[in-house]
Amino acid sequence: MRSRCRRRSSEFLFEPVAPLEGYRVENDFFRHVARMEPLRRRRLARQAVKAALYPIDMARWGSKTARARPDVVHAQWSLLPLLDVRIYARFRRAGVPVVYTAHDVQPLPGSAWSTVDVSGLYRLADAVIVHAEEGRRRLVDGHGVTPDRVHVVPMGGPGAYARELPTREEARQALALHPDAPYLLFFGLIKEHKGLDVLLDALAIARHDRADLRLLVAGEPMGSWRPYARQIERLGLDGSVDLRLGYVPNDRTHLYFGAADVVVVPYRKIFQSGVVLAAYTFGRPVVATRVGGLPELVREGETGYLAPPADPHALATTLVRAVSDAGELARMSAAASELARGLHSWARIATRHEEIYEAVRDRLAGRVDQHRST
Repeated sequence: MRSRCRRRSSEFLFEPVAPLEGYRVENDFFRHVARMEPLRRRRLARQAVKAALYPIDMARWGSKTARARPDVVHAQWSLLPLLDVRIYARFRRAGVPVVYTAHDVQPLPGSAWSTVDVSGLYRLADAVIVHAEEGRRRLVDGHGVTPDRVHVVPMGGPGAYARELPTREEARQALALHPDAPYLLFFGLIKEHKGLDVLLDALAIARHDRADLRLLVAGEPMGSWRPYARQIERLGLDGSVDLRLGYVPNDRTHLYFGAADVVVVPYRKIFQSGVVLAAYTFGRPVVATRVGGLPELVREGETGYLAPPADPHALATTLVRAVSDAGELARMSAAASELARGLHSWARIATRHEEIYEAVRDRLAGRVDQHRST
């Protein structure tokens, strides 16, 4: 099936993605937004333009895809579920099965679609893929999806886009960081539900026991940075927090993970985290909160540690524990790397997807044969 795969997507805004052998990529969504230089760093304006373009692009793509009658349509996201469900229903009437990956079973806080009911989209799909058993439970219990149509497929990390990991000394020198201090890394888009404010409170508490502890924040704020700046000043953390605010391109990501001792994901709410998989790919243990699918992904005492969400004191205790034993860190780093190469390898993930595609095609063929026989 791989040689016949075609990916219809939108252009990536910040940097190009290398082509993959055996795949045909067509950018059917927001084709001109990525070329509009004034929109690159103006998030609200960019979102407004995309919201206006999406119904047009989706309708055009739906018509083209229905005419092409592919073996399977696999959707990774939905901006307007009420519109999208009509398009996907058209595919199913044409005999094309639909697979949907629910990266976030319910839109997260702060999303423009956080109050939209996506149950109809899930119930229409021939198969829904989630990344954790917690996601499966939410789909079955909360959205009425039948269990046989829900498939748990682990997330993958950066994969082929991951650069070779530098030594800690090389990474810190490249980023102009303290050469010897233990570093925590908060990486990725900075949103309210990701709990950076909780981590800053926890850092201030943890430094009573580990005065040398430092935090590296690398990522683009998706709102005002001012509340965090005021919090850092109020807590007296100006000399303990290194800021690298802005989008981090692929060719720099390895430096941030290479410089860190522990990656922290102090999220208030999440279903799964690509940051954790990036940490594992680069052999870094993780401190995470017990929310969504993170307890399934972070193995307590093996690849990292878990703490309750929105609890700075508990998180501080966990952070101190995480950086206090170099031998444990080395052991967990090795276990994280092994997990990335095994359960979360892209070869294994690709195989699972092909199995799901074949299953929905066979199920559809069975329904057609049954209909013809009656």
